[in-house]
Amino acid sequence: MKKIIYILTFTIVISTAGSLFAHIDNYLLPEECGSCHIGHGLKGEPMLSHAEEETCYLCHGSDNNRALMKTAGKLAQQADLANIEKEFNKLYRHPVKSGTGHSPTEKLPGLSASSINHAECVDCHNPHQRISKGDKTYDVQGFSLSGQYLEKSSEEYEVCLKC
Repeated sequence: MKKIIYILTFTIVISTAGSLFAHIDNYLLPEECGSCHIGHGLKGEPMLSHAEEETCYLCHGSDNNRALMKTAGKLAQQADLANIEKEFNKLYRHPVKSGTGHSPTEKLPGLSASSINHAECVDCHNPHQRISKGDKTYDVQGFSLSGQYLEKSSEEYEVCLKC
């Protein structure tokens, strides 16, 4: 009997893992992880098909980019996503085109002596977080109004206060 319970538990965990750890609305990503990832992190094998924000712009960029992703079967046909790339071409913007390299676990200026002068998508958004409508957890670090470090922000401004 115990064996059956273990097998059922394992089957349920494996069958739901894709939806538990998928990006935002995973039904929009027909290839799930493969919609963004091409490698397995082995030495010399890239994890992403493009560098940093360029990966995000494949779906969150121009209409042409989204059309190519839909044709490739990596983005669902019904996906209607905002062109975030356009926002970063404005005069006043987050400096995503300056510098390179951030991760959701990086310690930003408030926690280190480093001088960080740019931003990356993953500084404010965790692409592996599944968000449901009304969810108020950003799954990225932040600071409260009193300056307290937060492992996970529950308000948008807490994410902004990192910088």
